[in-house]
Amino acid sequence: MLIDTIASDQVIDEAYAWLCERRKDYAPDADVWHLRFRWVERKPQIQARAFLNSSLWSQTIVLKAISALRSARNYCRSNMKRAPGC
Repeated sequence: MLIDTIASDQVIDEAYAWLCERRKDYAPDADVWHLRFRWVERKPQIQARAFLNSSLWSQTIVLKAISALRSARNYCRSNMKRAPGC
């Protein structure tokens, strides 16, 4: 199932690392610092919540992913000569 992949330790840890990197220069009172300080206890809660809500939001994620892929494809098609890597 898709939710097994999304809520796996590897994916959650990669998302957490991405979040930490993206917000490393945020203000000391930003919400990200609370999450980082409490990560050991929050990670299993996030994973459990993902499984509980999987039937609702996994469909939403798939639809958003499809939409994002279509947008990227359309962008690349319209900017083929200008956008490297498309």
